[in-house]
Amino acid sequence: MWCDLPRKLDTEIRLPEVTGERCVHALLEQASCRACVEGCPRRAWVIDDEMLGIDPQLCDGCGLCAPLCPQGAIEPLFSLKVKKTASGGAAFAVCEHAEAAGIDDGRMPCLHVIGLTELLQLYRDGVNHLVTSRGDCSSCGRGGVEHLEQRVAEVNRMLAERGLKALSHRDLDGARWLKAYRRVSELAAEQTLDRRAFFRGALKAPADRLEQVMEEIPDAFTAPGTLLPRTVPDDSLPFVPRIEAENCNGCDACVRLCPQDAITFDDGDSAVPEYRIFPEQCSGCGICTDICEREAVTLAQWGRVAEETIPLRSERCRACGVRFHVPEAAPVGHGLCPICGKTNHYKNLYQVMG
Repeated sequence: MWCDLPRKLDTEIRLPEVTGERCVHALLEQASCRACVEGCPRRAWVIDDEMLGIDPQLCDGCGLCAPLCPQGAIEPLFSLKVKKTASGGAAFAVCEHAEAAGIDDGRMPCLHVIGLTELLQLYRDGVNHLVTSRGDCSSCGRGGVEHLEQRVAEVNRMLAERGLKALSHRDLDGARWLKAYRRVSELAAEQTLDRRAFFRGALKAPADRLEQVMEEIPDAFTAPGTLLPRTVPDDSLPFVPRIEAENCNGCDACVRLCPQDAITFDDGDSAVPEYRIFPEQCSGCGICTDICEREAVTLAQWGRVAEETIPLRSERCRACGVRFHVPEAAPVGHGLCPICGKTNHYKNLYQVMG
């Protein structure tokens, strides 16, 4: 059962804002995901057989749980300051412990709250420079988490595979950060508006009211793989689900429960029914591996696509007569559908005749 968290508090510490219906535990009771619990440096998240919740006495509002949630159920509390120039964009962020007097824009409790999805979205939006300033991470009580540098390195590895320009990341002391921020802000302000842009600007005031309303509506979750361009079919991706055909019994549990439609069943347009895998849509939530009783589904992180289609063959259950399907590569079995395959028919027969 999901324990709904308060969305607003009258305290200085901001508790994580949660979209409960996105959480894997709301989708699958036996989900194994413990990302928020294991990643919280203050052990504020708690989970048991009945609920998932947070201890407000322990939470310090660091937000480090947000980038760890595979389904984006935990909303990021802090945003970067983005400046656009004619030659590209730059995003600025400052750790709350950075020695940077006079800096308010882009402040956040920890730079490591910037997740993979945020980095890819920035890049997709034309931001090619990330400029940060921080305190001493080695002496911070929030240590032991995945660092921003690791995520930037993974993003740049993906971009290099595709022949794309890397995302530049520079970590500066407070004085140099402030100088860079002011200079880029000046460059952005120097851009002149063309005539059409001028009239668009004149209409900005009523448009701001609409934007304010829209901001109150949670954004749809975006899987990080959808933000990466595919240059060749076997480009590596953040998460890649795979089906071992030899172990699969065609129960369709992974298809029914995948919240991102990363695994689907296609029996309409194809001459042969098949499972179709869309790895770029995978969030890495692990529901498919948790639900598969045959351990036929595996999930690779930063992997390459092996197969995107799994051809299926149709059979008729010799016990109940219903038609079902299994992968073509699966060995010929006992002719029972997944439901009847769990039943001991000889035991039932003995009970009737006994």
